[in-house]
This record gives sequence, C-alpha cells and structure tokens, in this order.
Amino acid sequence: MKHKLRSMKHKYVIRRTGDSPRTTFTQVDCFENPRLSSIATKSPTNGACKSGAGFIALISAIIISAVLLVVTVTLSYSSFFARYNLLDSEYKDRSSALAEGCVDAALLKLANDPNYYANNERTLIGSDECHIKQICLPSSNCSKAPLSGQQIIETYANFQNACTNLRVAINQNTLAVQSWEEVPYFVTSGACGG
Repeated sequence: MKHKLRSMKHKYVIRRTGDSPRTTFTQVDCFENPRLSSIATKSPTNGACKSGAGFIALISAIIISAVLLVVTVTLSYSSFFARYNLLDSEYKDRSSALAEGCVDAALLKLANDPNYYANNERTLIGSDECHIKQICLPSSNCSKAPLSGQQIIETYANFQNACTNLRVAINQNTLAVQSWEEVPYFVTSGACGG
C-alpha cells in the first residue's frame, strides 16, 4: 500500500513496510518522476530531499554575468582611451604641419633676402602660429653648427600641447634641403622651442 506525503517543496513517496501494528514508513524517492529524482539528494541531517541544481544554476549565472560585466567595462574603457589617442595623433599632425609651414616661410624669406636672420620670430599660418627659432650660418653661434656652405633652420610649433621641433639643413646658395629632422628639443631651449 502506497501513501503520499506532500511537502511544500518536495514530493515524497512513502512505502509501508510490515504488517505489525507498529508500521514503519521508509522514504523511497524524493520525487514521483524518476527522471527528476537523479538530480535530488537527501540531506544528511534530516533526510529531507533537496535539489542542488538550482543553486548551481544560480551561481553559474552570477559568475557568467560578472565575467560579461568585466569584459564590457574593459572594452568600453579601451575604446574611450582610443578616442584620446586618436585626438593626440591629430594634434601632432597639426603641430607638424605648422612647423613645416614655418620652414617654408623661412625658405621664402631667405630667397627674398639672403641676409635674413630670425630670432624666435612668430609666424602666423592661418589662425595658428609657429616660430622660426633661428637660422644658423657657419659663422654663427648655434646649438648645432652647420657645415661649410650650409644654413640650419630651426622651427617649432605647439598645437594643443602637441609639440614639433624641426631642424632643417639647407644649401646656402641654392636653398636646396639637405637634411630634415624632428628633434625632441633644442639645446638652447626647452622641450618645445621657446
């Protein structure tokens, strides 16, 4: 004879054993459905059935959510900072273009007047500015002495804290460019020109 005992969370199957007036009942399974009974375990303290599958699923969902949150935040920050790297690169391009514009302006002034001399001359290019730091002759006192027959033009530009320092060696007679280099600083001044 089978009796069913209902609990709020679990279904028990109770089997009657023995025909004595003192009948004992033993718990046979935690669920009536045999497929569900494989995921349930008996509690070692009171023998009640409990299911571990819900706990495992909950913890797994929390761990997966935490991992996805970390990945999302990491990607978000990297794209956020990539935007600033791109902006810094754009500022550096503008600064380089301004310093090159000053080299061209100095070449034009030298073509018009071979005795032209600059001492930190401010030059406007559009709404921005650059500086012709100096034009060095072999006989002048410069941070890098030019070779015989050369002149050295030093220019700098600063655009939104992006700095470019250019040192250009030209032929004194033909004004042909012999070398063109960006330097981190000029010996006689700081990191950005002046």
